[in-house]
Amino acid sequence: MKAVVFERFGDPAEVLQVREVPKPEPGPGQVRVRMLASPIGPADFLTVRGEYGYQPKLPATPGTEGVGIVEAGRGLLGGMRVGRRVAVLNETGGNWQEKVVVSALRVVPISKHVPDDQAVTFFVNPATAFIMTRLVLKVPPRAWLLQTAAGSALGRMVIRLGRHFVFRTINVVRRHEQAEELLRTRGPCLDGPSRCRG
Repeated sequence: MKAVVFERFGDPAEVLQVREVPKPEPGPGQVRVRMLASPIGPADFLTVRGEYGYQPKLPATPGTEGVGIVEAGRGLLGGMRVGRRVAVLNETGGNWQEKVVVSALRVVPISKHVPDDQAVTFFVNPATAFIMTRLVLKVPPRAWLLQTAAGSALGRMVIRLGRHFVFRTINVVRRHEQAEELLRTRGPCLDGPSRCRG
């Protein structure tokens, strides 16, 4: 099976390689997940550069989040998840490969109504959006929150949290198509002075 591997820390463009590696087998309380997608996030690049708080033993495979299908499991919890589509949190990295083994406690079943492009960031972005809006900024009900990069996964989660906690968002995006989509599906959007609704 294929995996993205780095043998030394450095610029991702220089040190990341695609390699054939053995298929991992789950141990007790673990599951093997056939990965469908894994995002590329800042923490992944910082890890590859050796600049993150945690440095993996080399050689290593990056990727902390992802979505996939449980292929095999050992133990009560692991066996119950076989065949399920799950979000995968691999706190030490490793999701940038075709199949990954993690603790069964590090996978969460995902509804069929949640598309892969949202499930892939199930852990980090929702926590970031919640902590930022509820604990750091403490956005009160009926207040307005101006955010840039509103078309990103994180930005869309902030919009959804606003609906849930009754604060409103003004959403700045880079491209006209993103503005139109947010206007159609999510409410107020700002794309220059003439494009605000809400």
